[in-house]
Amino acid sequence: MNIPDFCLYRRLTILLLFAIASSHATSATPLKMESVSVQTAAHMLLTPQTVVATADDGIVVGGGSSASKETWAVKFDAANRLQWQYTRQAPPAERQAVIEGASPSSYHGVAEMADGSFFLCAEKPFNRSGLPASMYLTHLNRDGQLLGELPISSNSIATGRNFFLAGCAAWGGNLAVLAYEMSWPPGPVMGLGRLTYLLLVFEPSGAVKWELPVASFQAGTAPDPDGVVFQETGASLTVSATGNVSTELMRFRASGEISAHRKAAGRQLLVHRHAGTAALKLLGLSIEADGYQHTLTVLDDDLAPVSAVSAGHPAAFLVSSVFEKADGTLLMFGSEVNREGTRQRAGIRQVAASLDAELPLATAFAQFKDPFSIVTATLRRNGEAFAYATAAEPRDPGVVVNFIK
Repeated sequence: MNIPDFCLYRRLTILLLFAIASSHATSATPLKMESVSVQTAAHMLLTPQTVVATADDGIVVGGGSSASKETWAVKFDAANRLQWQYTRQAPPAERQAVIEGASPSSYHGVAEMADGSFFLCAEKPFNRSGLPASMYLTHLNRDGQLLGELPISSNSIATGRNFFLAGCAAWGGNLAVLAYEMSWPPGPVMGLGRLTYLLLVFEPSGAVKWELPVASFQAGTAPDPDGVVFQETGASLTVSATGNVSTELMRFRASGEISAHRKAAGRQLLVHRHAGTAALKLLGLSIEADGYQHTLTVLDDDLAPVSAVSAGHPAAFLVSSVFEKADGTLLMFGSEVNREGTRQRAGIRQVAASLDAELPLATAFAQFKDPFSIVTATLRRNGEAFAYATAAEPRDPGVVVNFIK
C-alpha cells in the first residue's frame, strides 16, 4: 500500500469509527431528571432501602434512620407530588438496642396488594450480645394510614432459628418474603455455617399461606439484601440472591415448590424486564487483569444459560440495579469503582445491549459524590419512566427522590 492509499485508508477508518460511535450515541433518547426533597419533622438523615412502582403510576420509597431510630415510607403520585408520609417510631427496647450498637430497623421491601394497600417488610434490631432479630410487616392502607403491624412467623422460625430479612414483593395477589438463616455450628469460612433460604408467602390478610426452606449450595456466605431481585414470571417467582462470592437463582411455583435452583459465579443480578420482553437475563461482573468485563446471559425456564455476550461496558462500574428498556438498551444504577473494586461515586449508565458501547445521559445529570447513594431503583408502571432515591446531604437531612425519563 503506497502513502496516498494509506492516508485514504486511515481517513475512511476514522470516518467509519465515528459513524459507529454516532449511531450508538443517537440510538437512545437522552434522559431527563426531576428531583424532589423529602424531610422528616425530626430533620434526621434518612437512608432509602427500597423503591417500588404502584398501580396508579406512582412510587413508594421506604427505609430507615440510624439517627432517629425510625422506619419510614413515602408515596408519590404520577405527577411526582408527595401524597403521604408514614413514620414508625421505634419502641424503647429497639431504641436502646440501637444505642448499644445494634443495626436499626429499616424497610427493605414494599408490596402493593390488589386492594391498594401496602405491606412494608422489615426486621427489628439484631446484635451479637444475644438480642435476636425478628421480622415484621407494616400494613398501610392506600392513603398511608396504619392498618396494623404483624410479626413474621412460621414453622421454621418457631424452631428458634434466627432468620434475617432479604426482601419482599407482591406475587399473584399474595405477599412473598425472602429470608435467610446462617446455620450453627460455624463452618470453615468466616466462622459461618451453611446458609438456608426461606420463602414465606402470605395471603392479603397477613396469614401465612405456605413456607419453603431451601438449602444453599455453599457455606460461609450470606446474600447482600441490596442484591436480591424478585421477578414475577407468569405463575412463577424467580429470585436472584447475590452473596460475596457467588449468586443463587431460584424459581418457585405458586403451589409452594421450587422448580429450579442454580448457582452462578460472582455477582449476578436479574435484569428488570420491560413489559414486552419475555426472556430472563442475568448481568454479571467479572474483574480481569486488563479491566472490567460484564456478561449479559439469557436464561431458559430452568434458569440455565442459553446464550451470553461479554464486553467492557459499563466501564469500571459496579451495578446495583439494571433495567432493559423498550429499545433494548440497558439502564444501570450503581457506583463507579477503581481497579481495586473500591466504590468512588454513584451514578447512572446507559449501555447498549451488546455491552460494547455506552450511550449518552442528559447533560444536566451529575454523578453523586456519595458512593452508596443509589441503592435501588424502579421502572414505573407506564414503562417509560424510572425513579430512585438517595440520601440527602448531611447539611440538609432527609432523602432525595429522583424521577427520570
